[in-house]
Amino acid sequence: MNVFRSLLLARLGEEQGATDSQDQAPAHLPASLLRFATHLELHRRLMLSRSGDRVGGAALATA
Repeated sequence: MNVFRSLLLARLGEEQGATDSQDQAPAHLPASLLRFATHLELHRRLMLSRSGDRVGGAALATA
């Protein structure tokens, strides 16, 4: 649930709530679900882009 909460809050610009969800999620994700770990990283990059660093956010998301 934290992965979905992370995306929703990141898109809404609720940085603290999104960060909390992103920090809590890995403890509950099995290693076999790499897709969700990747989504968490993309949510972090989305937040970086939304904070004004579009070039940095895009570069990190692409990497």
